[in-house]
Amino acid sequence: MATSREHALTPTRGAKDAVRIVCWGTRGSVPSPGPGTVRYGGNTSCIEIRTDGRRLIFDAGTGIIPAGHRLATDVSGEPIEVFLTHFHWDHIQGLPFFMPLRDPAATIRIHARLPRGDKISDLLGVQMGVPFFPVTLQEMPARVEYHELERRGWADGNLAVVPFPVRHPNHTCGLRITAAGTTVVYIPDNEPESARYPDASWDDLVEFASSADLLLHNAMFTTAEYDSRRGWGHGTFEQAVHLAQAADAGRLLMFHHHPDRTDEQIDAILESVQTQIRAAGSSLDVGAAVEGQEIVVPVRRAKP
Repeated sequence: MATSREHALTPTRGAKDAVRIVCWGTRGSVPSPGPGTVRYGGNTSCIEIRTDGRRLIFDAGTGIIPAGHRLATDVSGEPIEVFLTHFHWDHIQGLPFFMPLRDPAATIRIHARLPRGDKISDLLGVQMGVPFFPVTLQEMPARVEYHELERRGWADGNLAVVPFPVRHPNHTCGLRITAAGTTVVYIPDNEPESARYPDASWDDLVEFASSADLLLHNAMFTTAEYDSRRGWGHGTFEQAVHLAQAADAGRLLMFHHHPDRTDEQIDAILESVQTQIRAAGSSLDVGAAVEGQEIVVPVRRAKP
């Protein structure tokens, strides 16, 4: 496994605060506002994790824009940690409009895994460079720091974030977040059962997500749609369930909804998946990520 448990950073124990997650953007590929996506949302990938007075942002799709408005009115003085799973547009396109970037008192630390020889500032600077945007990232008033996310991960107090390469083009990773005794695994882009990405074996992927209290995972296609999209780096609803069950996750939130998928269609798919799970006698709790949803992640008790 590329990131083994023995070498991964772990947080210190003893934190008492609950872990809360806000889904600010749940859609994949492109934003999809409109009457058909009101409930599940049209903003692209962004979640926030709050614990022990800290706020961590994961991905900077258009969902980071409302997240930034919330953060701008809730200043704690702590640095804002932003973790990127990769640099595809739907994971960075909201960053130029992230309100804390305009605050000279704010410190924003951007973390990401990188292909050899690249720099985070250079990759992000492209979308905010002439002629694509009127203000460069360097001209923003906030203090912005860039940190390459090492294999062993990042830790600060009771928080730890560990990356793992997943099955999606262009150096994409999933993130295992540990805080306050809970584990959240965030894998917005992944094709679990594809053989095209040899660096991320199925067994290693299962180990990476093992015993997660909450797994947020790509569920972009139906099985019928997937047949013509193999190798694209996105999975199906059934594949997300299979991974969650193999990893013994407590709860699965299907994420990165197809931009053309309406609320009613997601409802129908979710109901079908839940029916299949109940018929199989599985205890897995499955839902679909909803924009604006706040989730309190409970600590699961060890099995007797």
